[in-house]
Amino acid sequence: ELSAVIGEQMRPFQATIERLDTLRGIGRRIAEILVAELGTDLRGFHTIPGAGHWNQQENPAETNRLLLDWLKSL
Repeated sequence: ELSAVIGEQMRPFQATIERLDTLRGIGRRIAEILVAELGTDLRGFHTIPGAGHWNQQENPAETNRLLLDWLKSL
């Protein structure tokens, strides 16, 4: 079954999937898709408390700070 194959392939990334699954609006399936598409290096992945889908409108100062920090790290 396809689900079993996907589960086996995702096993090495379990900790990352579980971390993503704790975020509002992201379930296990979406977490698996994110790992498949983006990889597992989540050092630049941040959550802004109280912000939803439009972070730059809801908390522009924090969004800009995170973006500038990321750009400096390149």
